[in-house]
Amino acid sequence: MNIDRETVEKRLGFELPKAYCEFVARSERCEPYLESDLKRVLIENLQLRMTPRPAAFAGKPWPASFLCIGNDGCGNNYAIDVDAPEAGVWFFDHEADEFEIVAAGLVEFVRQMAPLASIDYRANGSLPLQSDNHVIARTDLPEESVLAPITLEEWKSLVDCDDQLEWIEFDERKHPFKAEVIRIPVYGLARFQSGTASANLQWAFGHIWNRRGGLETVEKMKVIASNLEARFFPAG
Repeated sequence: MNIDRETVEKRLGFELPKAYCEFVARSERCEPYLESDLKRVLIENLQLRMTPRPAAFAGKPWPASFLCIGNDGCGNNYAIDVDAPEAGVWFFDHEADEFEIVAAGLVEFVRQMAPLASIDYRANGSLPLQSDNHVIARTDLPEESVLAPITLEEWKSLVDCDDQLEWIEFDERKHPFKAEVIRIPVYGLARFQSGTASANLQWAFGHIWNRRGGLETVEKMKVIASNLEARFFPAG
């Protein structure tokens, strides 16, 4: 699927700043800090808007006027505000859960990041989803699922109508320091149950995934994919 500037602007709902487009076109490669591929720019921005946690960015959704221009490979993002591009480059720190300005502009930003950038970054194209996951998606590549997403509403509707599926929306894990089980909220999480077979199916970023479920889970996911007019991608 080819993505051009017009498509990015239409999907994101704002024009890309002219100065940003010109700078990216003439600057040296600086991935992942400054992404030069428009498809990757669109995918990353759609994923940020579709994050399963609705208040994941300093207690709020991803700002509507923010264009994510890259990331640091550790779950943190760089962005510019298209309504105020002169404000500089913003950095979202997911551990501190806050935004801060890290550069006065793109020139300063690239000067800071260029020594850290790798010319071999993503040499083989799009970053794949974990190979040990079964995935249901509508795109030719599961990692591009936000471009033609299965919506959370579609997934909820299917779960509600299927006797073998139930909402759980939490994950149970053992506390690392205490002898107790804790529940962690997980948006879009359902459980498949059929006889002795049981598996969690997780919606995220427009696709549904399961970590290496058995044969019954695979067959169920194939049925779900057909019902959602999507494709099933087996693990491995």
